[in-house]
Amino acid sequence: MQTIRHSYSPAWFMRSYTTLFNISGFVNPPLFFLYLLITIGASTHHITLVNIVIFFLLAILLGLVSILAGNLMTEIVSDEVGLHVNFLWKHLFVPYKDIIEIKSYSSSPFSKRKNIKVIRTRSLTPLHRLYDLFFSFSLYPSIVYNKGISDYDELTRRIEKSLRKNKKR
Repeated sequence: MQTIRHSYSPAWFMRSYTTLFNISGFVNPPLFFLYLLITIGASTHHITLVNIVIFFLLAILLGLVSILAGNLMTEIVSDEVGLHVNFLWKHLFVPYKDIIEIKSYSSSPFSKRKNIKVIRTRSLTPLHRLYDLFFSFSLYPSIVYNKGISDYDELTRRIEKSLRKNKKR
């Protein structure tokens, strides 16, 4: 089986988008937290511990959303042993034996076309659980891709073939 690089077009733009959002996920939360503290400090209201905790949690949430959005449409490389993805500048490998299932979802509640695929696995980061939570309200570590990725049908075929092979074992 040949190695295929499945990416979104244009690839240079998607890599830049991912890098920008990854950097934003680390830089913006402290700046956001500092801005909120300065804004409250400059007002006539007193800063309370509750305010600080709420601002801190909002800053963390902002960072998580940036990181997850930036890595949502990541490049996937498929070969004979599994899938390779990047997350936060780190290479992650998912062997085909660790893929639990592939689910299809529509991009809108009003659409009947199911063009979003969610690959549920056993071997990704805890943050990858948030993708599955967002799309299907469960907590499996997941990879998401859609029809915009190159060789969409071949990627789906390879994953489904590996799932059939895993069920025979």
